[in-house]
Amino acid sequence: MNLLLRLMRNDRGATAMIFGLALVPLVLLAGAAVDYSRSTDAKTQLQRALDMTALTLASRSRDLDDSQLVNVGQEIFRDVIARRADVEFGAIEVARSEDEVVVRGSAVVRNAFMSVAGLHTTTIGAVSAASDGGDKKIELALVLDNTGSMAWLNRMDELQIASNNLLSTLNRATPDDDTIRVSIVPFDVGVRVNPGAYRYADWVRFDSENDRHNWRGYIIDRDLPYYTGAEPAVPADPETLYPARPGNPGLAPIIPLTSVRSGYADLRAAVSAMRPNGCTNITVGAAWGNAVLRSDGPLPGARPPGEEGVEKIMILLTDGDNTRSRYVAGASCSIAAGRPIDPSTLSACESAKRDGVTVYTVRLIEGNAAMLRNCASTGANGQPLYFDVRDASQLNGVFQSIAQLILSTRFTQ
Repeated sequence: MNLLLRLMRNDRGATAMIFGLALVPLVLLAGAAVDYSRSTDAKTQLQRALDMTALTLASRSRDLDDSQLVNVGQEIFRDVIARRADVEFGAIEVARSEDEVVVRGSAVVRNAFMSVAGLHTTTIGAVSAASDGGDKKIELALVLDNTGSMAWLNRMDELQIASNNLLSTLNRATPDDDTIRVSIVPFDVGVRVNPGAYRYADWVRFDSENDRHNWRGYIIDRDLPYYTGAEPAVPADPETLYPARPGNPGLAPIIPLTSVRSGYADLRAAVSAMRPNGCTNITVGAAWGNAVLRSDGPLPGARPPGEEGVEKIMILLTDGDNTRSRYVAGASCSIAAGRPIDPSTLSACESAKRDGVTVYTVRLIEGNAAMLRNCASTGANGQPLYFDVRDASQLNGVFQSIAQLILSTRFTQ
C-alpha cells in the first residue's frame, strides 16, 4: 500500500509529459510561420508576374482583339513566372475595359508543415490592372558602369541579367520597330565607339594620323567647358570635338539608339559583351547618355528635341564613387582623388535634364548616394527617381520597376 501511494505522489515524469504535449502546438506554430512565409513569397512572385503581364498587354491592347489579348497574356505570364516545385500556378484571366486591362491569377502552394494538421495546400490570388501608355515613343539610354569593382559580388552578372530582362520587357511591349529605341552606353574612365564606323567621323579629334590608324574606339572627356554637356561638335572648332585615346580596348562599345524589336539581338549581344575593368568616371557616362539621345549628337537614331509624344530617358547605374577622369588622375582608382569629379557629374546630369531627358539613377551597393539622388529627375510623387540597391540580386526587380514607370503612366489596381 505504501508503495502504491509513493507512485501516485511521484510527479517527476509529469514535467516531461507536459513539455511533450506543449511541444506539439509549438512545432505546428513554427511550421505555420514557415508555410505562411512561403505562401507570401509565392504571392509576391505572382503579383510581379501579373503586373508585368498587365503592363505589357496595356501597351499593346489596341492592336489585339479579345481572343488575341488572352492568348498573348498567357504567353507573357508563362515567360515571366518562375516555376517552383512547391507551387502550381493556374491559368490567368484577362479582361479589357475601355481604358485598362485587368489580369487575375491564382496559385496553389503545397504546405510543408501544416499538412500534419490536415491543411495540405494554401490557395493564393492576385490582380493587376494597367492603363494604356498612349502613343508615346521612347528613346532610352542605358548608361552602365563597367569598371573593375563590377567584378565583385556578382555585380556584373546580375547587371547583365537585369539589363537583358529589361530589354525583354520592352521588346514584348513595343507594337512595332519604331516605338521603343534603346542605346547601351558602357563606361569606365571613358567610353568606346565602333572604330570601323567612326574612324573618319568629323566629330572625333586625333593628335596624329598614326593615332587615327591605330585607334580602337576609345574616347575620353571633351575639352573644357564642353565635357559635361552634349552640345554638338563643330568640325571647324577642335575644342568641341571628342578626343580619341588608346584607353581600354576591352570596354564594350556604345550601341546607338536601336529598335528594341528589330535590333533586339544586337542589344542583348552588347549587354553580354560587357566586362568589368578600370577606374570610374561617371561624368563621361552621363554626358554620353545625353549625347546619344540628341538628334544633333555624334551617333545616329535620335529624334529632334521637342517632337510630340517622344520621351527621352536615361538610366544611369554605378557601383562606386568617381575615381579618375581626364582632369583628375591619381596613381590608382582612389575615391579621395576622384571627389573633385562629383560636381562635373552633377553638371552632366543637369545638362541632360535641361535637354528634356528624364534621368533615373541606380546606386549599386556603393557610391555617392547624395550625388546620385541629386542627379535623378523628380518623379510624379515629388521624389527623386533614385534607387538604392543593397544587393546585386535586387537589380532585376529594380529594372522591372523602372520599366513599369517607363511604359505606362500608372497601374490602375
